[in-house]
Amino acid sequence: MTQTALGIALAVAVAIAGPARGDDPPPEAGPPKVAMSDAIPAENAASDPPHADASEADAPKTAVDPPAAAVPPPGPVVIEDVLLLPKVGDYARAALHRDPVEAAIATGAWQTPKAGDKVTDTFGAERQWRPVRISGKTGLVDPAAPGGYALASVESPQRRLVILEATGHAAVCVNGEWRTGDPYALGWLRLPIELEQGQNELLFHVAAPGFRAKLVAPPSDCFLIPEDATLPDLVEGEAQPLLAAVPVVNATTAPLVGAEIVCETPGGGVSVATLPRIEPLSVFKAPVELTPDPWKYEPTRIRVLVRTKAREDEPSKSLAESWVSVEHAAAGGPQVRTFRSEIDNSVQRYAVSPATSAPNQAGEAGAIVALHGLGVPCDEFLENYQAKPWASVVCPENRRPYGFDWEDWGARSAVEALADAQQRFEFDPRRVYLTGHGVGGHGAWHLAASQPGRFAAVGPSGGWISFKSYGGALDLETPTPVQAMLARAAAPSDTLRLVRNLAPLGVYVLHGEQDDRTPVAQSRYMRGRLGEFHTDFAYREQAGAGAWWGPSCCDWPAMMRFFEDRSRREPGSAATVDFTTINPGASATMDWVTIAMQQQQFEPSRVVLERVVDQRLIKGRTENVASLGIDLAGLPPGAPVGIAIDGGQRVVVPWPGDQTKVWLVRQSDGAWRHEDAPSASEKNPERYGGLKAVFDRNPLLVYGTAGTPQENAWAQNKARLDSETFWYRGNGSLEVVPDTQLAGLEDRNRNVVLYGNRDTNKAWPRLVPSRDFDLRAGYMRLGLSPRRQESVAGLSVLAVQPRVGSAKALVGMIGGTDLEGMRGTSRLRYFFAGAGFPDLLAFGPKTLVEGEKDVRATGFFGPRWSAEPSEIVWRDLAL
Repeated sequence: MTQTALGIALAVAVAIAGPARGDDPPPEAGPPKVAMSDAIPAENAASDPPHADASEADAPKTAVDPPAAAVPPPGPVVIEDVLLLPKVGDYARAALHRDPVEAAIATGAWQTPKAGDKVTDTFGAERQWRPVRISGKTGLVDPAAPGGYALASVESPQRRLVILEATGHAAVCVNGEWRTGDPYALGWLRLPIELEQGQNELLFHVAAPGFRAKLVAPPSDCFLIPEDATLPDLVEGEAQPLLAAVPVVNATTAPLVGAEIVCETPGGGVSVATLPRIEPLSVFKAPVELTPDPWKYEPTRIRVLVRTKAREDEPSKSLAESWVSVEHAAAGGPQVRTFRSEIDNSVQRYAVSPATSAPNQAGEAGAIVALHGLGVPCDEFLENYQAKPWASVVCPENRRPYGFDWEDWGARSAVEALADAQQRFEFDPRRVYLTGHGVGGHGAWHLAASQPGRFAAVGPSGGWISFKSYGGALDLETPTPVQAMLARAAAPSDTLRLVRNLAPLGVYVLHGEQDDRTPVAQSRYMRGRLGEFHTDFAYREQAGAGAWWGPSCCDWPAMMRFFEDRSRREPGSAATVDFTTINPGASATMDWVTIAMQQQQFEPSRVVLERVVDQRLIKGRTENVASLGIDLAGLPPGAPVGIAIDGGQRVVVPWPGDQTKVWLVRQSDGAWRHEDAPSASEKNPERYGGLKAVFDRNPLLVYGTAGTPQENAWAQNKARLDSETFWYRGNGSLEVVPDTQLAGLEDRNRNVVLYGNRDTNKAWPRLVPSRDFDLRAGYMRLGLSPRRQESVAGLSVLAVQPRVGSAKALVGMIGGTDLEGMRGTSRLRYFFAGAGFPDLLAFGPKTLVEGEKDVRATGFFGPRWSAEPSEIVWRDLAL
């Protein structure tokens, strides 16, 4: 997917509820300002924030104590005039980006610009701030706007809360605090922000033509965003509770504690769910169950409430109310289903058209997994497919219609949707087929190549190969050691390096000859690569067709017949396994072979093993494999088994008893030795690493409260930014808490993300071992060697370690040695597909200007999460 949201926009001053604006200022003047009216009717004042049992001792230290009550503006204020700066940054799909404006904010050097001021961009050219008016009809359509900055200045006579309704921006910096944006112009994003007394800056990172923004009064201290509800269909004949989710907004400066969300159906069904703590000025997409009413054709309007929990001395109090409409579906027709994701405990959805009959001998139909294109909801994409007698059509959602390009959390959600559909519709797991169109075609290539054991055949339509071939990922010919290590972190996104995994699958390639979105050269290249080794693939290039030639470019009859004729082999039946993985944490097993650990992490690891049944022998070769699991279930039980790998001496393995899996570990001399199952203290497929893995396993985001007021404020804001960014991009539900509120940590297998460092975050010592990694005020240390220490000011650090006391969970650390270092991590894009992050990334304050040149250390911890040995590259100055 090409991202239009690749730049930063600096806003210029706007007026709020004041007298009519006069002439535009001359070029040398700053942005125009209009004072916000101080005459607020009493009935518009907000009530006390909804919270219960929140101790003052638990509140984080902030630079300024929050006001007792917030006062909203008298009415909507539309931002009309901005100072516009064209794109000055470089935003490739990579762990790090460059941006001189963002650098100035991080280092504290930012000063409000005036018209005519110049900024040198990352390529050495001068760009100039200039005044621009935003049209009320078209928004900001200046050709220099996408990727640029727009600056708005708002003057307020006192501190007050407002709701920012903006669209077409990637992010906004409100008085130095970054908040998420609406780059895809979805229109439902409403964020509570606090205006300070006096002048306020709103710095917008413009993403697309048509950017616009306004400030409105909060409808109440707590409200819902029903437009973003995730809802299932009510299916005829079904009475079990259904999962839904609705965003809850806390529009106060105090945490929302002790509240619950309630759903009421017209037939009297009531369901109640306890809300977690919702941080000040935050949004949490709350899961809730629906109790279906008797089935009917008309949509059902459901009342959604947020209320305080009733106590003996106080009845419940309603805080928010809204309505959502739930559609109905016939039992055998197209329908939308929801499920609870293991990634973040959120509610996700998929659409399905059940098979109309089950013609195979086992009495079960198959399933076609169809991945939607860019911006197409799953239920709309399903409309392109006719119902099949031989297969259900399952259309997962990529967490959002835009989502993650069917990589990372999008790929995992597709697998989760498939598992949920398997439970409901009981299709034959040997007859599962994968297809998709556009970015869904890329998803089909990527998911099939990453997890080939799930599918009998794959049929990409108009699919591109990888970000290197299509989407803007960096591909350097002569990378430095630091660049090479960062490229390794992104290697799991390189579909082409996994192409041989497609050998056991039938492959049907479909592409329009005149496709102006995804060049047909992408499919032609894949045809050539498949021709080198594949024995069961078909290629169709539709003459004269573009990117879209109607539903048939999805539900292509010849492709469907190709699918119907194929079935996956029985698990464990293959005589030979040829399997490659780049990240065992995402894909480790094919048939009877598991790659548990690599010699070089996030480099391709390959096994080519043959099972010779009559000789009770496993033989073959491996590349970049340190630990290997082999399931012996395909051999007659009882006698020992010989294993001869990589030309070494045969290892004789006793029959493992009731367990059929045996494990081998490569020794330092290259020889293989039979050992017990891998220790949970070692890296393994359940806990392998890379920073992105921290945002799996229902992570809890914990910000520090033990630093300076400014450090505490940064940590709280950064945790909120990550939570609301994952909500917007991934339909997520990430909980945020201070380090003084760790009730959610009773689950030891829950991942945790810590913001700050060991001195500023009280939860750090409890969760992170200090022997191999330590980050404190003033320095970062790896291992016990003094020379592996960085004491530079402004050092930014991201790292991942195993969670103390858990065999599965990870702890991610995002922060720095001081406030400047912490700010340097504020806008890192680990929620972008194609951008890779290793176990450790430490960089200096010049990185936002110079890029990788100021990286101090990066790479992967060792097999036991150790700093010595490890695969960590240090910059020369760090030694």
